Amino acid sequence: MPISNVSSDRNYTDILNGASGKDPVKNFDAIFTKEDNTSLGMSDFLSLMIAQLTNQDFTNPVNDTEYVAQMAQFSTLSAMQELSQLSKQSYVLSLLGKNCTVSENQIGGDVKTITGKVTSISLVDNDYKVTINGRQYGMSEITSVSESAE
Repeated sequence: MPISNVSSDRNYTDILNGASGKDPVKNFDAIFTKEDNTSLGMSDFLSLMIAQLTNQDFTNPVNDTEYVAQMAQFSTLSAMQELSQLSKQSYVLSLLGKNCTVSENQIGGDVKTITGKVTSISLVDNDYKVTINGRQYGMSEITSVSESAE
């Protein structure tokens, strides 16, 4: 990936080491996430089916029973996705009041672990977040769960 707007006359090593005479280097924590954009909806299936029907060979048309079978398979898949979502919801609700350990990858490659009691659960951008020590964490950051010691 090319880097744009990088001046060749600047000494970036000195800037990173704080030798430029300017403000010292600031450290930032970052959380890297992976987007999940792989799901198909019913409208996607219907669009594909319409495209297939409009572009089929009229001398050898596709049998209608194939479309019914595909529709049944898609309905089953949709029901399985809904069941998976309900299972995930049940799991995240079971974490309320338990001690959880979460891990964050930081820019330098270090892993920061935080342990605390889950005080609340929220749904943000279609992803469940647990609140530990006043800060929200995603489900993928949870590394261990234990009963609360109260």
